[in-house]
This record gives sequence, C-alpha cells and structure tokens, in this order.
Amino acid sequence: MKPGRPFGITSLVSAIKRAVSSPIFSAHADASTEGRHHLLLTRGIQVLVLAGIIVGASLIAASTRDKQESQAASTTVREAPSFTRGADGQIDVPPGSPLRQQLVIGPVAVENVAQTLDLPATVEADPARTAKVAPPLSGRIAELRVGVNDDVEKGQVVAILNSADLAQAYDDFDKAQSALALARRGLDRQRGLTAIRAGAGKDMEAAQDTFTQAEAEARRTAERLDQIGAPTTGRRNRGALLNITAPFSGVVTDLSAARGTYFNDPTQSLMTISQLDVVWVMASVPEKDLAFVSLGQAVEVRFLAYPGEIFRGTVARIGDTVDTDTRRTKVRIEFNNPDHRLKPGMFASVRLIAPPKSIATIPATALVLKNDTDSVFIETSPWHFEIRQVRTQNSFGDQVAVTQGLAASDRVVVKGGYFLND
Repeated sequence: MKPGRPFGITSLVSAIKRAVSSPIFSAHADASTEGRHHLLLTRGIQVLVLAGIIVGASLIAASTRDKQESQAASTTVREAPSFTRGADGQIDVPPGSPLRQQLVIGPVAVENVAQTLDLPATVEADPARTAKVAPPLSGRIAELRVGVNDDVEKGQVVAILNSADLAQAYDDFDKAQSALALARRGLDRQRGLTAIRAGAGKDMEAAQDTFTQAEAEARRTAERLDQIGAPTTGRRNRGALLNITAPFSGVVTDLSAARGTYFNDPTQSLMTISQLDVVWVMASVPEKDLAFVSLGQAVEVRFLAYPGEIFRGTVARIGDTVDTDTRRTKVRIEFNNPDHRLKPGMFASVRLIAPPKSIATIPATALVLKNDTDSVFIETSPWHFEIRQVRTQNSFGDQVAVTQGLAASDRVVVKGGYFLND
C-alpha cells in the first residue's frame, strides 16, 4: 500500500483470502474437528483485527490527504493578489480576485440641484453706528450715570469727570480773554492818538500786533474748551467738573468705568454706545466657496435664540481679503432691527441660496479620504481604476454634489472603494 492512498475493499478481501489459505489454516488438517474449529475461530479473529487495522490506516491516510489538499488550495488563494498597482498609479483587479464580487461600479449622475451653502455667523453692531466714549482729559470719574444695556439719548450726561486739566484749560481761557481785552484797549487808545496826529506810526503797529496775538490766543483757548465739551460761560459755578455726554442716541453695550476710576489715557474708553436699529450678520465663507457668493444673493438666517424662525435678507457686502489663518472671507448681511431682537454677539447660521443648476452627483459611499482630501476611484477600462481628487459642495440625502474632478461620462466605484485605498 502506497502512503497517502486509501486501502480499497478489493485489496482488503484479497488479503483476507490469502490469510485463510495460508499454511496456518492447513497445518493441522489432521487434527480433530473440535481442534480445527477452535483454530479457525482464532484465525478469524486475527483476520478481523488485521482488517480493522488496515481500514483505520486507510481512513487516516485519506483524511491527511484531504487536509493537505485544502491547505494547498487555501495557500493558493491567499497568494493570489486582490489587485495590482502600476508605476503610473493605475489599479488592476485581475480575474479571480475576490474584489470583483465586492466592488460596485456606477455612472456619475447629473441633476438639477438647488445649491445652498450653510455658514456660521454672528451678529455685530454697525461700526458706523458705534462709538467708544473716551474722556478728552485725564481725571477721576466723579459720577457714573448709566450702566450696561441702558438706553441713552444724544447729549445725555453719562458721566462726570473731575479733571485738573480742565481747570488749567479754563485758567488759560481766562488769561487769554483778559489779555485780549487789554490789547483791544491799547489798540483803541493808539488809534485815537493817531487820529489827532499825536502818536507815532511804530506805536500803532505795535498795538495792532499785540491785539492780533491776544485775539489768536483767546480763540485757541476757546476752541480747546469747545473741543473737550466744556462751555465757555458759567465756568466758576462748575469748578473742574466736566460733563461727558452721549454722541448719539443708542444703547450702552460695554462699560469699562466705575465711580472713582482714574483715567490718564485719552484713547482709553469709558463705555461703548451703539445704535442697534440696524445690525450686521457676519458670515465666514471658506475660500473654496467664494465663487458661490454674489452681491444681492438671497439668504436665510436662523438664530439659536429664535428656533424655528427664519430671517430673510440679501448679501450686502463681500470682504476683499481672506484671513490667512482661517482661509475665510467675511460676508455681511444687514437687518433692520427696530425692536432690538437681534443683539450683538448672538450666534447664527446663514444659508446662501442660488438658482438650481446642473451638477454632477455621486453616492456618499463613493468618497474615500486620501491625503486629507476627498477622492473617488474612476474606472478607466473594465476592472482598471485610477484615483482622482474631487471637490464637493453639499449633500442631500445619500447623494453628494461634486463641483470639480468628475465628468458626466465617468464611472466610479460607488461601494467598496476602501478596499483599493491602501
């Protein structure tokens, strides 16, 4: 019997016959009948044992052969490549590859899609209607008359500043007024002398020059008081106290002063007053989507503060620069806000809406991530593929709109592409 080959039934019968006809069974032919029966029984048992051993060996050999064949077949399957990649990046899925049963390939669809773009946004006050109120002089806040979110009217006193600089300005004004009065009297006197030919010409010129300088100084000190908002009359009843007033009607949106606070920087503001009858909603548009935005484009704005409510407007301004850190550009939408429901700092979501247009669409399952960009596998010929980067815009249902990278005639791997994306 050859190793690894099952022992057949025919071979087993032949072996048994040879055993029965062997000299072992004929050596005692002259023995008694009882002896012969006993001998036959013994030899029969031996033959059965031999047959069992032979059958068991045959079954073990057959099982070993089947296992070896199974392992060889499994090794052959594992060694067969699922796909190959050429030097040019072309991917080939050969016949017999299990991927042919797992890849689903479909055409690129072209549909009329109503394009929308959802963007984060915030509410801001109009800078042209916002003022930072700063003290024109150094000094200490003697009185603060408003708080945050208070409404104020134009000219309303919002704070009183006790300033030594104001006292000095008034002193300069008083000195200038006194010098001007003296120069005026001197000029009038010299004019009288000149009229009766009792004065010299040089004295007249000197008097005129003195008067001109005094008049200029008086004008300068008066303009200084006017600039800081201090009246030029009734000064002695106020001392060194300066009334700080609201430049226009609005709301106090920020306050950085308290009673007793000392200010010595004229650029440091006491508070911010804003007119909120008109506010801006500022949306941030990614650089790649700028072509989607145009002036006058219709928008829908939703605010976290008013769920379920939609505010409709149009794009009023598109920024001229791109932020180098975020790669985004600001887009402005203006809203009338007479009841002040929209407050600076509110979060919003802006949806830009454009007329429908034909655009390529693919199932979302076709997208694979390659080098941090969206890509798809294009079928260049049956079971030959190449990977291509695409630019997506938005999704609707299980479909994704593709604005760049695909043509209507392309066929893509819509399912199982991740097997090729090693």
